[in-house]
Amino acid sequence: MAAQGWQIAFDHAPVNVVPPPIRSFDLYGNVINASEDPRIPLFLEYAIYFMNRRIQSPEHTMLDGRALEPGQGTRFRLTVCFTREILDLLEANRAGAESVDLRMDASILGVRGSSFEREHVDHLQKEPYSIARDPWLGILKTFEHGQSEVFELPLRAIQLVPGYEEALLQLNEAQQALADKNWRLVLIKLWNVFESVGAAASGEGETGFERLLREALPHEHYKDVRSALGSLIAYLRLYQQRFMEAYGDEHIPVTREDALFAFEMTLSILAYLTKRMTSA
Repeated sequence: MAAQGWQIAFDHAPVNVVPPPIRSFDLYGNVINASEDPRIPLFLEYAIYFMNRRIQSPEHTMLDGRALEPGQGTRFRLTVCFTREILDLLEANRAGAESVDLRMDASILGVRGSSFEREHVDHLQKEPYSIARDPWLGILKTFEHGQSEVFELPLRAIQLVPGYEEALLQLNEAQQALADKNWRLVLIKLWNVFESVGAAASGEGETGFERLLREALPHEHYKDVRSALGSLIAYLRLYQQRFMEAYGDEHIPVTREDALFAFEMTLSILAYLTKRMTSA
């Protein structure tokens, strides 16, 4: 149970995200005098936890040292630092969830009456500091996590289409090719994504993508949508093929924009279909 002397209230969103090589962001909030006596807070000591595992050793931030009457507060700023290992830990445990929840263990050194006191505020406060999925992905992008765009697909969808696990491996290899700036290899790996899913036939005359379309959009009134998506997939493959084919002795040059377009289109199609399947 939290001590009665102090309360900590966080602002709702992280600000001042610092890119590599530092990789940190600041949390802002208020230290509030929740006692019945005037108090003077001097500094706040804190450690940050994720899933009850400490990801940052105790740090401290100075407070302004002005006297606070009961119910009054003073602003603070905490800096949360990340290493690549910590980012990998958070992403592995988040597993595509809609938020990351950080908790804090804090103590405040201050003056009450004529004496100094160090008072523990709360261990792993019950209300975590929650960062929603989209802001968190923005932070990962700023931190250059993975050195390329971050993508997510519902993991349960891997089991829904035979051969889809191989397609996901090819998609990861395409993402790595993006990070390596090997633009032509991106197109080759994306072509293999379609080949892997397309080879996963579920019945006579039906390809894996036709099955994916049918199961993601099962009702008859989706017939035209299925047809349109099938055409989009066919044209995307044609786009990739044009860059991969040699004309004479030369390939068409592949730029970063070409590779990103094919990657993001492929990802959008797969993400849309698999999310339709898993939300049904």
